[in-house]
Amino acid sequence: MSDPVEQPSLPFLALGGDGSVLICHTSAQLGRASLSALVHGYFPNLIAYDSASRWSIIEVIAPYRVSFWTRFLAATVFNPCFAVTLRWQRNGNYPLSELCDRLCIAIDQDDDVLTQFVGADELKRTIRASETYEEIVSALEYHH
Repeated sequence: MSDPVEQPSLPFLALGGDGSVLICHTSAQLGRASLSALVHGYFPNLIAYDSASRWSIIEVIAPYRVSFWTRFLAATVFNPCFAVTLRWQRNGNYPLSELCDRLCIAIDQDDDVLTQFVGADELKRTIRASETYEEIVSALEYHH
C-alpha cells in the first residue's frame, strides 16, 4: 500500500465514473466536495492519471458520514460543500493508450463540457494522435 501522503504529481487528470474529466493543477481542486458527491460515491469511482501512474482514492476524510440520513438530506434540503482530505493509492504505471481510451469514453459521455467548443470526433482524434501525456493535457486545455 502507498504512503498516505503520496498523491498524483501535478498536473493530473481526474476521471470520474460519470464521465467527468478534471485537469488538476493543484491538489486543492479536489479538496472540496458537496454532501451529494460524498453520498453518491464520486470519489471511490474516480481514477487519476499523472504523467507516469494511475491512482485511486482509498479514503475520503469528511465531516459527514455516509448514512441513511445524510443520503436523505443530500437529496432533499441539505447539500453543503465542505473540505475533504483524500488518501491516494498508486496503482502502477499505465500505457498511454489506456488513458486515451478512457478519455474517449469520457468524451462520448460528455454533456458539452469537454465538447463545448470542439466536436467530439475532432477531440478524440486529437487525443489519439497525442504521443505524450503532456500533449494530451495541452489538447484538453486548448479545447476546454
